[in-house]
Amino acid sequence: MLLVPARTPLPSLGPAGFTIMSFNVLIPNSVDGWWTYKYYGPGETDSCWAARCPLLQQRILGCSADIVMLQECSPESFADDWAFLIEAGYDCAMLAKGRMRPATFWRKDRFALCTSSSTAKGADGVLHGDRCLMTVLRALDSAGEPLPREPLCAINVHLTAGPNARRRLQQVHGALDSVRKLR
Repeated sequence: MLLVPARTPLPSLGPAGFTIMSFNVLIPNSVDGWWTYKYYGPGETDSCWAARCPLLQQRILGCSADIVMLQECSPESFADDWAFLIEAGYDCAMLAKGRMRPATFWRKDRFALCTSSSTAKGADGVLHGDRCLMTVLRALDSAGEPLPREPLCAINVHLTAGPNARRRLQQVHGALDSVRKLR
């Protein structure tokens, strides 16, 4: 594992490795009015989505990560809010339910979503849990052909807040158990 300072592009690891970025994008976004005032002071200009979206775009695309995991995405505006990632060559999956959902993006030139015919146990490439999104990806070579290695199981989780330590443990255990059963 290699950690780099913020605002530093992630290194290209070639076919031998991959880079991953995880980011809690903090609702509100372009349509969801719910607000987390504790993160911003009153009247802060960078707190509205119109100001935050270009900053997120610059930060996320500037890292050039192979896999981008976002938390607190809104299903109502998902396509519009994250269109810049699709335009930059990413594909995506989002958790099937909930107001604040995790979403995982992957570079289409580096990974393909596994399908029921390409995984060992015949499972589809996207599994849904308790605020957990598990995405099963197949690494691709420079010609877009699958590399001869085990699929990558990327787990993107937005843990429950507050004094619910038992539920948070269950969320992580459930996601890991789903991947274990798939393998």
